[in-house]
Amino acid sequence: LSIAMEAMAAAVAERPDEIGTVQSSPENMVQMIFLLSILFLVFACACHCFVSLRRRDADRRQFNLDEWRIAGLPTPSFPVRLCDAAGCGCGPSCAAAALLVLLDRLAVRPCLRKSLRAMEKAEKTGLLSAVLVDAESRKLLVQRIDDLYDDIWRSSTLTVTSKVLNYAGAAHCLTNHRGLLELAVEKGAESESIVKPIFIVSLPRTGTTILHRTMSLDNDRWRSFHLSDMLCPLPSLVARHDQEGRRLLAEKAAEEFGAVESLFPGWTKLMETMHGFRFDEAEEDLGWYDAACGHGYFDVLMVMYPEQRSKVGGVSPLESKECARYRYAWLHMIMKIYQAADRKETTIEAVKGTPPVYGSVPSSPSQCGIIAGGDAQSFQENGTTTELTNLFGNSQPSADLESVGNKCCEEKSWLCKDPNHAAFLPELVEQFPDAKLIFIHRPPGEIVASMAKLFECFTCIQHVPGRRGTTSAEWGMEALKRTQQFCDGLVGFTRSQEGTSLGLMSGLDRRIDLQFEELVADIPGAIQIIYNRFFPDGPPPSSDAVRAFEMYL
Repeated sequence: LSIAMEAMAAAVAERPDEIGTVQSSPENMVQMIFLLSILFLVFACACHCFVSLRRRDADRRQFNLDEWRIAGLPTPSFPVRLCDAAGCGCGPSCAAAALLVLLDRLAVRPCLRKSLRAMEKAEKTGLLSAVLVDAESRKLLVQRIDDLYDDIWRSSTLTVTSKVLNYAGAAHCLTNHRGLLELAVEKGAESESIVKPIFIVSLPRTGTTILHRTMSLDNDRWRSFHLSDMLCPLPSLVARHDQEGRRLLAEKAAEEFGAVESLFPGWTKLMETMHGFRFDEAEEDLGWYDAACGHGYFDVLMVMYPEQRSKVGGVSPLESKECARYRYAWLHMIMKIYQAADRKETTIEAVKGTPPVYGSVPSSPSQCGIIAGGDAQSFQENGTTTELTNLFGNSQPSADLESVGNKCCEEKSWLCKDPNHAAFLPELVEQFPDAKLIFIHRPPGEIVASMAKLFECFTCIQHVPGRRGTTSAEWGMEALKRTQQFCDGLVGFTRSQEGTSLGLMSGLDRRIDLQFEELVADIPGAIQIIYNRFFPDGPPPSSDAVRAFEMYL
């Protein structure tokens, strides 16, 4: 167009009195027509994208009214919606296919090769469990990445952005996989011993999150993993007692997680109503399985559950007993790495009375994901009225911490939580034979609706509304299947442990069964029961821990 304008200007300059009769050369006319055609195509493409975007937005809003019924449904940012609706003009399927191929060649496969080399090196040292690094585990790692690629490629449920983010996330997970294996060898993690860890193994939506996060504030008694540990484990670990380091790590994790909020504004606020993300507080163990599997573990099971249910037997390989053994061996290794880091970096101030680090306090109990609807109000009325000091007594921390020395660090128990443990308790106890278990019981009928809503809220930003697996009925069936899986695991394990220290009503110090109603009504009382049963000869929580409990609740 600029060339044509220049030609016309030149003609006018030569013959200003014949402006109306200026004739362009054939070459200039061809150029002008060609450029105008390009402009027309760009304009038509933009119109198509705009119309597709408006239609997609209207369909999403209507689907939410008819099916999801999510109050405060988050709206993805404009670039995300445009890409999802029109694939930047080339169509969603074409755009997703091209981006997946590029990611596979340029990012994921190179990271996979590095992880495989790290596994081979670790196997030669003989310092790590064979199930983590042997030839079979390497073969399975490659198979998981291949399955992920195929599932994303075939999925008709995922948006273009979701496909790209989930596969790009595999490169990040594989990088963490390699780095953590190298750290385990470097720090001599296998020399560490994990003694009597505590696992909260109940069904989802039974108050496990608030119990876990409240108890973990007693840093004199427990070790636990924070969300920031799982999001940013590299390049180096941060010891539990390093207050400034932990603060900076939480800020780094929040900054990186902020990218999600920029792409999907309002999603983190929505998740606050179901399971809030706290970067400086205890989080579920399943966050570590991302690095173990080489890709998102929970994300794949949720956002691609239709593809997982189409596997042989209707069960994802990620939920096989073999994968469970591998995941628990990985979790065992991670515990050892962090325990070695804590032991190496413990300073003299840490045993001379430096106050422990206590997490931030949520604005409401419902942010911890324990209760929905009226139960949150019931907790606010009943759960905060108990005086923790009276429950635990007026105990004071020991005045002679120097005599305890490093033994103080060694006596800390790991406190872990993951609802998925319920389906794999035999594999969990196989890896941690001296583990102690906390069960919280709630009628499954009260759980299913809350679980289905959690799944909907978690995946709503990644699914194309109306596609396979997105309706409320389909989510309800998935929640039922998972509840059945968890219940079968809990009941089967309990029956198999009859007459042992992990059997129901054993009266020993390895298993505690709590009722959901009792826990919600009196969380401090439930914590007191746990301390008394699991540590009958040990001291009660320190006064600092009691104050932290009070502030948190």
